[in-house]
Amino acid sequence: GGETGKPGDTQQTENPGGDGSNGDQNTGNTEPGDKVYHLPSNVTYNNAYFVYDGNNHTMTVRNLPDGIIPVYTGNTNIWAGTYDTKVEFVLSEAMQRTYSSVEPAFLTAKMTIRQATPQYEVPTNLTATVGQTLRDVKSQLPKGFSFEAPLKTSVGAEGVNVFKVTFTPDDTDNYK
Repeated sequence: GGETGKPGDTQQTENPGGDGSNGDQNTGNTEPGDKVYHLPSNVTYNNAYFVYDGNNHTMTVRNLPDGIIPVYTGNTNIWAGTYDTKVEFVLSEAMQRTYSSVEPAFLTAKMTIRQATPQYEVPTNLTATVGQTLRDVKSQLPKGFSFEAPLKTSVGAEGVNVFKVTFTPDDTDNYK
């Protein structure tokens, strides 16, 4: 195949051997000169969006031809937030016999890990007696819950009375 820089043109026969020689018969200058390998237009490294789940999330370049080695910076993250990531492109040894550099030399993208919505069950069946306030029954709320009404609010008359609650997770960095 020629030196057109298309995927598939990078398939070269190579037998490096145990001594590091590349099998070339030319014993003169083997420098590639200033020949630039241009990445195909379908090579992509796009912004990515994830939702926090406690696991690593990783961004990768797509459609990278054989012979081009990606070197990533900041492409794996766990915590909610927005991260600048980068992938630099390095020529393999085989590609270095023909090319001196690759263009573009790198691509950048943003990784966004959004806060997750916590899972919880709305508390029910709290008990109170007439004359008490929400302050008197707040200890019955599960961890993370609070009444939206002021704690001096009366629990009301006998029977079922409904009060709104708010849930706040322990980890407000990674959960909404």
